[in-house]
Amino acid sequence: MKPLDLGYGVVLEEQAQKLIIALAILGLVQILFGVASKLENHFSEGLKRLQIFRKLQHTTTCLMVLGVYKTGVFNKHQLVQYLCYMAVFVRIAHSSRHFSPKINEAFLAVFERVFSQEEVNGEPPVAVFTLWGLAAVIGAFPPGVAHLAILGLSIGTSFAELAGQVAKRQLIFGLEGKSYVACIWNATATATSTMAFLAFQDLCLGPIQLRGGFFLPKILFVPLIKVAVAVLNGVISAIADIVVIGDMNG
Repeated sequence: MKPLDLGYGVVLEEQAQKLIIALAILGLVQILFGVASKLENHFSEGLKRLQIFRKLQHTTTCLMVLGVYKTGVFNKHQLVQYLCYMAVFVRIAHSSRHFSPKINEAFLAVFERVFSQEEVNGEPPVAVFTLWGLAAVIGAFPPGVAHLAILGLSIGTSFAELAGQVAKRQLIFGLEGKSYVACIWNATATATSTMAFLAFQDLCLGPIQLRGGFFLPKILFVPLIKVAVAVLNGVISAIADIVVIGDMNG
């Protein structure tokens, strides 16, 4: 991507152009989900309570980040930097509601159905914490580990929230917003999505040599390793959801 000369001595370097494109795509996706969420007005009261589009928005945003990271559109350091910028941008945009009743009205006209009641009342949106979480995971872990962690953050947390809304909630150690059913749903959804993700990944393993000159071909043990990794990722995701302070799912 070549530097873009805007005139008047203003030149956008490649990194600045990518940041602007990333912010534009993020904003467009959020607006599209906000507009699409109006379809919930035709849902029954039970379905409205589930806030399906809110969960789709969260999952889609995280999976978009996973796709960008996996395909190498941005390198690790760029992506961490951009996610931090996006978190600040979302927080500022959300705070702008308080500057004018008209701005607040226009903002809620688009995004009210994808906000929790606490966010509607003015608390910071969960999206800010999600973006910070994505940046932390990508920055702190190797790509392979980060990919699996993002699956838990995207799909696992959405199913955990859904479970907390549709099932009876027996709280874990009395923690508010943390139930056994949500924990199981999180682990199952994360493990399933991880298995699907790993099905298209090749593990850097060769055949295992046994005593007597025999070899155990990859086709026999690699699927077992993938299943084990998927189950482990599901368990880790469920535990991570439990130890999060407060009810981040809203």
